[in-house]
Amino acid sequence: MPDMNDPLLKRIAKAATVSAPRLPDTVLTTSISQRRPQITSRLVFASTALAAALVIGLVGVNVFGKPAITHLDAPLFSMARVDTMLAYGSAMQTGPEPEYLPGPAITNVEGTGKIYQLRRTGNPTEIIQHLAELFNLEGKIDTNYYSDNSNYVFTNGKVPGEPSISLSWRGTGTWDVDFYEQGRLNKSHAFLSDEQLKAKALEVFSKTGFNTQAEDLEIYKDSGRRVIGTLEVDGQKTSLQWEIKWDQRGNLQSVRGHSVEVVERGTFETISEQAAIERIGDNRYTGMVYNPWSGRDWNAILQDKSDDYTVTIDKADHTLMMVWDKKGNAWLTPGYIFQNNQTPYWPMVMSVKDGVIELPKKTPLTY
Repeated sequence: MPDMNDPLLKRIAKAATVSAPRLPDTVLTTSISQRRPQITSRLVFASTALAAALVIGLVGVNVFGKPAITHLDAPLFSMARVDTMLAYGSAMQTGPEPEYLPGPAITNVEGTGKIYQLRRTGNPTEIIQHLAELFNLEGKIDTNYYSDNSNYVFTNGKVPGEPSISLSWRGTGTWDVDFYEQGRLNKSHAFLSDEQLKAKALEVFSKTGFNTQAEDLEIYKDSGRRVIGTLEVDGQKTSLQWEIKWDQRGNLQSVRGHSVEVVERGTFETISEQAAIERIGDNRYTGMVYNPWSGRDWNAILQDKSDDYTVTIDKADHTLMMVWDKKGNAWLTPGYIFQNNQTPYWPMVMSVKDGVIELPKKTPLTY
């Protein structure tokens, strides 16, 4: 059984006693446009000490049973350049790009999909203060820790190994509470049971603005324990995740999350699965998705392929892909993940038609 006198477990227990106020439901509009974005869910802090609950709601505008298409006078946003191996999707290889071929299940039917803005919300210093109070940490924000004024660090500044908080006010407002060094100094504890791990995760996540269900949490058991909650938007899992982690000695190691609200920006036309295959390997059409791994072993892949091998796409899964714009903001766009039995990492591309998003200049990939 875990030692409930452990100071870090006490901090979690203290966090569970902090109550969040009941906020009015997010007002949803039926007008979907650039001027009046529709707020569909909110992950925010209500004040320096209290976290708001997650509110999810969707309103669809339909004409004769079909989604209304949003028409733009200009691109919705300018996408930042992607020049890493992420753009390769499944390939992530050192040899030639394979030829991707559609299997019999791949359709040539166009469709529609929604784009969401992941808008940072709240005040970064108040968010840090809330986290400090939540975990009973003492210290102050060090504005000189980074030269970039979009990064914030909360530290004691005196005691080595004291827990710290970092927050990036770009993208999704990611924050991280780090207990790593202090955990190394504490005595070992037995791991919590799966039920206890999920219960603790739910307690902490809810106090930082993210509400989910125990059955939706994922537990990973390596040298320590990790519990991950994934943000779902319109029934689809995204790459946005909250995590609480214990080290190999059973001590709390870190808690991570985001300060963001999900804003629907419209419904747009998408290309077919077959047409999207042509985008594989083009770094202008890639981003981050939930779990693109096929589970195949790299060694088996390398033994099977030749320099001019082909990959047959067996299935196309609809997904929401996270991309960044040139101003450092994050978005969710419609996309496909292409399943196949030949690569360890499935290809993934945006599916929205050209013109909705201003694409960056096509550049060679870096390795």
